[in-house]
Amino acid sequence: MRVSDLPAMNASTKALLTVLGVFVVIAAVVFGARSRGPAGIAEIADAPGSEALEQMYGSSDVGVGSGSGEDAEEHDATAMVGSILGQVVLPSGEPAIGARVSAIAPMSDARFDAEVDAGGLFALHDLPDELFIVEASREGYGPAIAVGIATGGSPLRLTLQTGRDVEGLVMARGEPVPHAVVHVGGPGLFPQRSVVADSRGQFRMSGLREGRYEVAVTAPGLGSGFGGTLTIDESGITHAIRLDLPVYRAASTTIRVSDRVTGEPVPFGVVTVAAGPLHVLSLHAGLEAGEALVDVLPRGEYFLRIRAPGYLPYQRRLFVSSTDDVVEVRLSQGATVSGTVRDPAGNAVANARLTAVVESPEGGRWELRRSLFDDFHRLVRPDGTPFWLPSVVFATDAEGTYQLTGIPRGTARVMVEAYGFAPAVSAPLEVETDQSYAGLDFVLETERRVRGRVEDDGGGAVEGAVVTVRPPLLPNWVGGEGATTAGNGVFELSGVGARAVVRVDHPDFATTEVELTVPETGLDDVIIRLRGEQLPSVSGRLFTARGAAAVGARVWLMSGGSEVPACRATVGADGWFRASHCTASPDRILASAAGHAALSAELGGDTEPRDWELPLGGELALVSQRAPVFVSVEPAALLPRAHWPRPELGLDRWSRHVVENVPEGSYRVTCQAEGFDDAVFDVLVIEGRRTEAACPGMQRLVSSPVYVIDAEGAPVAGALVMIDGVDPPVRELTNESGAIYLETRPGKWLVAEALHEDWGRGSLPFQSPAEAPDEPFRIRLDRGIAGDDVPGFLEQLASWGIDAVVDGRSVLVDTVRAGTPAAGIGLRRFDKLLWARPMTEFRFTIGVRRGGELLTFEAVREPVAP
Repeated sequence: MRVSDLPAMNASTKALLTVLGVFVVIAAVVFGARSRGPAGIAEIADAPGSEALEQMYGSSDVGVGSGSGEDAEEHDATAMVGSILGQVVLPSGEPAIGARVSAIAPMSDARFDAEVDAGGLFALHDLPDELFIVEASREGYGPAIAVGIATGGSPLRLTLQTGRDVEGLVMARGEPVPHAVVHVGGPGLFPQRSVVADSRGQFRMSGLREGRYEVAVTAPGLGSGFGGTLTIDESGITHAIRLDLPVYRAASTTIRVSDRVTGEPVPFGVVTVAAGPLHVLSLHAGLEAGEALVDVLPRGEYFLRIRAPGYLPYQRRLFVSSTDDVVEVRLSQGATVSGTVRDPAGNAVANARLTAVVESPEGGRWELRRSLFDDFHRLVRPDGTPFWLPSVVFATDAEGTYQLTGIPRGTARVMVEAYGFAPAVSAPLEVETDQSYAGLDFVLETERRVRGRVEDDGGGAVEGAVVTVRPPLLPNWVGGEGATTAGNGVFELSGVGARAVVRVDHPDFATTEVELTVPETGLDDVIIRLRGEQLPSVSGRLFTARGAAAVGARVWLMSGGSEVPACRATVGADGWFRASHCTASPDRILASAAGHAALSAELGGDTEPRDWELPLGGELALVSQRAPVFVSVEPAALLPRAHWPRPELGLDRWSRHVVENVPEGSYRVTCQAEGFDDAVFDVLVIEGRRTEAACPGMQRLVSSPVYVIDAEGAPVAGALVMIDGVDPPVRELTNESGAIYLETRPGKWLVAEALHEDWGRGSLPFQSPAEAPDEPFRIRLDRGIAGDDVPGFLEQLASWGIDAVVDGRSVLVDTVRAGTPAAGIGLRRFDKLLWARPMTEFRFTIGVRRGGELLTFEAVREPVAP
């Protein structure tokens, strides 16, 4: 496909085809097979459920689409197996009479069309078994688009957009350019759209929201580049905005892409050209026989990116001259490692998960399953989700064999994890790109456990220590599974192998690592004693990115995973700082100053004076769409608020806020709107670049009552209702009518448990409805607090030191025996239990109600040596 081929098809269709091409490449890289679910659906807020749309179809005659052109006729009749149904509505919710719906299959270029009926309904039948782009359009409105739609799914609801119209003329040397393609990128539901000019060079685009857009024009041998801008404001003007666009001669640049080893052309991939790595607007072409022709870019410097299944990502600068040129690109497949995974008896272990931890010769660190292509020129799916590459998951097959691909050059360690077994890590393996390494076999050990206690120099318990465990061959920067010590200093670790490294971090002590040999029966009574440092000090100089002394900058020296600094200092006029009397041995420096991003760097065990530089950081653009939202941002790395205040702001619909000087790293963005489920997603901020964080289309929450009744059907007031599986979990007391109101997104399977000390307990599994149910959910208290096994419940209480009796459906405390874990925790005689359950082998919680107040007590016991 050539970039200049775009005018040959409907503009928005061709633009979407190229975007879905990116999606298909990602899916092929990650999964190795075509996805069956939708990659994204257009905004469906206020939409009726699938059942409501299906009921509509029962009484409506819907126009049936048929394939258009030769592409549709080429399909084998046996492949015509599915249908796509739906409804198109105006922004007001009324049926979009006169709208047209198109479904395009990018893999085969087949197109199917339908007109909506008087109810806005449409049906596309006899479709091939592929993924589709579905687009609804009507004059005067912006399109509604759904990407990655499979046949046979629930009916779609497509809502057209309102906004300003833009019209104009495309000219070259004063003459109109027929069938040129106008590309517009910017804020909104879909940040890049295209439209084809008519035979007189005139074009019109509808439904552009308020904001600043970037504009580019392409035609065979002609183009405008990426320099044009368009600003739309809601000033009350209703007429179309006039925009006349000039284009200039463009030379032909042939991009030839081949395999680095074989020299064979890369058969499939996506070529992206933009003005920069994070430019809003970009042009795309698909590889055909290893070539892509770009003949729409005037002379200048651009940014080239290539993605192809089975190859490592490629990017470089692209210089386009005034003469035709050929650019040769050779893609690398990365290293391949293969082998088998077996249990101690020699049996194959299926579905074991594998990853590779790589340290590159340049000092980079990379973990295979957390690999992200951090930007796609800010392209997003119609629901607002960026095209981040999902985590790569490799697993063994039924025979226990595996193959890891796409490993970059460096020192690699392969790690295997499987249920019931301890993690296994290979010895360091030096790998080169485009090389294969076979025969890396693993024999997994049965998992073991480690129990112990963290103490200080005097043998006292250390609370709040972070205890982690990892295999000895795994680098310490990868981290491991862990736990935090309670008030008695006790910890328990599971999933441990025969040899393990246990690391303990606490801000008041030096980091301590202990290598253990763990028997099959596990290891108990492990005592890890922490020791404070001799008040170490750290000094150095801190400069800005421009080389000036960072006078007044705040410097913290950190230790372990604590947000509390071990020591701190302020940079003086000469750029020097000195942090003394550190309460623990620092392993990381954290510094910040106005106008710069925070510096976070490892000391690497070296506390000698050295020079540091504050980075400029990147930018994070927070974007809202159809609904006003409250947006908050939380860094994934340990970054105290004193050095980087968390952005928390309200955004009006279709608005943008840019956060500057953001430290490089991963961030979790939460979008909240009244009446909608929270949208939570991760973004990656890169030094010197802008990252787009667009709040996706949010799912409306449904509020429905849940009633608690007794065995005779009467409402129970004051019952405690607990529902997990929602965020946050429900812990509410019923009102005088015996009800609570549950607000959650529809379609979730939940289990509600109700408890009352006088009336007993009950539970109810149910699915949250798409709308308020005709019959409310009722939880009947049909069992006593002790449950079905009354003797077992009382025996369990007795094992913790609580002697209790059953009175009807209630359980009353009789005595609390001295010298037991329950002694002295605050329970009283005749307390009626709401619940009593073990949290771990060493912790037991009891809930009671006194004077209308819910109280929770916790019994803790020390581990017992085997």
